[in-house]
Amino acid sequence: MFPRLETAKLAFRNLHDLRFAEVGEQWGFHDRGIAQGMAFADLDKDGDVDVVIHNLNGVAGVLREG
Repeated sequence: MFPRLETAKLAFRNLHDLRFAEVGEQWGFHDRGIAQGMAFADLDKDGDVDVVIHNLNGVAGVLREG
């Protein structure tokens, strides 16, 4: 009934002066789609934070550092 609203995924970095910078492309959030949530963890125990993204009606996305 409604068209899909697939938009770019965004991420914001805290600049610690009451401002934020949009850094989604820089941090690897290249996909377009509908995401409903994400979780952060060190999945491979290498000391870097990894991101798991829940995509609507699709497979989960995993972004690994390194």
